[in-house]
Amino acid sequence: MTIFVHKFLKVIKISGITLFSLILLWFAISAFTALSYKTEEIEPVTIPEYYNELRGAVHMHTTYTDGIGNPEDIIEAAKEENLDFVVLTDWAIEPEWKIPKDGQVKPLFIIGTERNTGEGHVLGYGLEKPIDEVTDSLEDSIWYIRNSGGIAVAAHPHRRKNSWLRWDLDVDGIEVLNFSAVALNAKRSKVFWKLPQAFFNARGTILSLLTYPELNIKKWDSLLSKKKQVGFCGTDAHGPFFLGIPSYSSLIGAINIHIIGKPAANQQARDFINQSLKYGNFYNCLDGLAISRYFDFRVITTDGKTYGMGDTALLSDGLTVALDYAAPKGAYYKIFRNGKLFREEKATSFHGALTEDGVYRVEIWLSEDEISYPREMIWIISNPIKITKNNSTLLSEEIQEN
Repeated sequence: MTIFVHKFLKVIKISGITLFSLILLWFAISAFTALSYKTEEIEPVTIPEYYNELRGAVHMHTTYTDGIGNPEDIIEAAKEENLDFVVLTDWAIEPEWKIPKDGQVKPLFIIGTERNTGEGHVLGYGLEKPIDEVTDSLEDSIWYIRNSGGIAVAAHPHRRKNSWLRWDLDVDGIEVLNFSAVALNAKRSKVFWKLPQAFFNARGTILSLLTYPELNIKKWDSLLSKKKQVGFCGTDAHGPFFLGIPSYSSLIGAINIHIIGKPAANQQARDFINQSLKYGNFYNCLDGLAISRYFDFRVITTDGKTYGMGDTALLSDGLTVALDYAAPKGAYYKIFRNGKLFREEKATSFHGALTEDGVYRVEIWLSEDEISYPREMIWIISNPIKITKNNSTLLSEEIQEN
């Protein structure tokens, strides 16, 4: 009996050493892999003098709802990432927290909202006044957001948890990519294997789990065939859950909104940003892969008038679609018309005649041969430009926006 016990304890000891060695190897491989993920350099390009953009992050939470940090933590993280603005989407902001005014702090701090119901979560952007009402009804939540001057956006519509169930309800936009959903929707075994990587590079680890949001994009294209829909990519940052991981900074610098243009001489920056979010005058970028500084997608008429993302233009002779952007080496673009591929090319510029009406949008992809991730990656998702034959359609959309 004593011999048996001695052998059993020896086996356990050996097994324990083996298990410890395997865990060390797992963490060593994880560290090497995580540290190999990097933000790519942009190929140099001359940016036109007229071009300007504001970079920010939307959809994030603090202790005023189910977040870990406070608003000041988000501001500090946004400063680290050199953002121009952030949009907080807590369910409510307590009166004692004073929102900084224009010019008091960079980044500019803007208040939105997220309302949670059993039928889905809805985001409110571009709010002109606070929403005091609390309701469990998704339909009522949409009404309250619009009544406050904002637009109602379907949040993480196909996330494994809290997906959107009411496509019969009319919304103004859709979250085509939600950063928190990247890990939640990934295979559990894959998330478990990559878990140690997060201690060394949380941003890169989540990006490595990213897949093309096909269901969200298809739904967006379907909705765009009926009416204007603004497409958002949101961080859904809640702050660090375990041992400081993932930090606000690692999340809100990974996926960003780039607003094209700048405020008019007599316009407050806050008003300009809210207006741009409501009308879709921006593009979305996974800046964790490479920080975009120039993406110019526009339609030009024969008399030189320019229409950008979020705009509607009348189809006419001599209409030109123009795309120019700066990107890492090996990037390529895809232009879609009514949800179907219109043109694809490994280039950073395209100017061509536009002869058909429809809804046009752009995706920029990064080649797997030129980035530190093991597959090609979606990088930029533009908001669309609509080309219409019908002058009354153009007029009705202008009335809605005004």
